[in-house]
Amino acid sequence: MKKNTMKTSVSPLIKLAVLSPIILPLLTACQTNPLTTPSNTGSGSSNIVINQPVNETQQRQTLDSIQRFNADFYREINTASNDKNQFYSPFSLYTAMGMLYQGSNGQTANEIAKVLHADNANVLAQVSQQLMTDINQPNSDYTLKSANGLWVQKNYPIKPSYQNTLANNYLAQVTNLDFIGQPRQATNIINNYIANQTNQKIQDLLSPDAIHADTRVILTNAVYFKSDWATPFNKRMTQLNDFTLTDGSKVKVPMMRQTSFFRYGENADMQIVTLPYRGDKLAMTIILPKASLANIEKFLSADTLKAWHSLQSNAEVNLLLPSFKLETSYGLNDTFRNLGMPTAFSNMADFSGITTQEKLAVSDIIHKAFIEVDETGTEAAAATGITVSVTSAIIDPIPPKTFRADHPFIFMIEDTRNGNVLFMGKVMNPKQ
Repeated sequence: MKKNTMKTSVSPLIKLAVLSPIILPLLTACQTNPLTTPSNTGSGSSNIVINQPVNETQQRQTLDSIQRFNADFYREINTASNDKNQFYSPFSLYTAMGMLYQGSNGQTANEIAKVLHADNANVLAQVSQQLMTDINQPNSDYTLKSANGLWVQKNYPIKPSYQNTLANNYLAQVTNLDFIGQPRQATNIINNYIANQTNQKIQDLLSPDAIHADTRVILTNAVYFKSDWATPFNKRMTQLNDFTLTDGSKVKVPMMRQTSFFRYGENADMQIVTLPYRGDKLAMTIILPKASLANIEKFLSADTLKAWHSLQSNAEVNLLLPSFKLETSYGLNDTFRNLGMPTAFSNMADFSGITTQEKLAVSDIIHKAFIEVDETGTEAAAATGITVSVTSAIIDPIPPKTFRADHPFIFMIEDTRNGNVLFMGKVMNPKQ
């Protein structure tokens, strides 16, 4: 029997380039002299204490910050495009932006910190080290890995403190490339690295002309996830059913179905169900509106997501869920400007925590993502699912809840141990 799996991969990129007279003429006079090193007041750059123990409060605060960043980001991208499928990794974006934050100072650092809901660069670096280590722990039940990269123009003077922070706290691979002399070769090396880290799911992250003579530093983060459901769907139960779009039209999609015990909750506006992956450490949560998706999106926040989760308890659920495959690509410069960090893209940008050789500014923030959701099944997984159902049996049967995801819905892939939202998206049309 062919084994079907869920596959997820994500890769964002932040590219910094020297601000040249062609890009920003106002900086012509500034490029001949190195920057002076600012104090650490109001800065992201600092001397990070390696392997400093992180207490539970610090980790919880950082995870809450990721949740708040996620809610802000979700609202912003939906403002620009509310009728399309969305898929991205809050964790991946937050990690890449955290690496950028570590090299910022002054107003630039203050703005990035506000976007990240972060108030201490040292704590952020230390928690990031713990999260990266946890994510990359081998696990026989699933594959989950994340890789950071710091790509630098060869012979370019990066501050040792910045390089050490990224290498030690963000577990970043540090590589020197010839962006100026061999931009196409550098592009191919980075693209191949990202493709290998994501099981070939993210191809050509960088366009052929993405690297040019002004490029000095590229930051990348790649995340890859693959797992079977804890309770598999039986492929023979999948049937073509209608999926109703926001305009009332319908499309035929393969609808998976099963009746089993899941964590389930509802209120007047929505239903929520959580489907664990094998091993029960990771899970997909699906939020299904009872009316339009817009009615619940307007309430979406970190606190709302927590409140919706609190409604859940174990219940038998008659679940119908479409199989779907999403591939997304985002150019996020305007998104992050709108979120509150315009200075990072301007001639006033201060990344003197990275280098004092010349002024740098962010030229591009790119994010690509891929997810495929379908039935999974092995004999071992099916047997485990049956055992779970049996242990949840009750004497006086209660009719199963019906969760019919035949109209637009939100979904998240979370670490159930700490609530870290690894991936998030919404399905407006499974056939797009």
